[in-house]
Amino acid sequence: QERGDGGFFPRDGAEAFDVAGITDAVEIAADGEHACARSARGDVACWTGLEPVAHQVAGIHDATTIAGGASGLFAMTSRGELHRLASWGRPEWVFSTLVTSMPGATDLVVADGGVCGSTSRGVRSTCA
Repeated sequence: QERGDGGFFPRDGAEAFDVAGITDAVEIAADGEHACARSARGDVACWTGLEPVAHQVAGIHDATTIAGGASGLFAMTSRGELHRLASWGRPEWVFSTLVTSMPGATDLVVADGGVCGSTSRGVRSTCA
């Protein structure tokens, strides 16, 4: 697929690499500098492009979805809690911050300026 600069995806010269600590990812999200993976159990682990070693996000063991974009990385839990994720390459620098509650939201969309959750019927639940 052609990019706007005349190159092709994946980026010319880019090489795939394994991320240590990821063995059962069912979903991956990125925001340009960081990436996170959600396991089938609901655990979330994040890493940076500079150090491809994933570290567990403490306190999140029931994530139902993750999403990333210009406004950052986010995880939704089974309790309807929306968490902003942060990873700076070391285990003690991987954390989450509770942003808001979005009961009933099953999907996340991240765009410039915020993140929105929607229900399985596509009805907007809330934006933060």
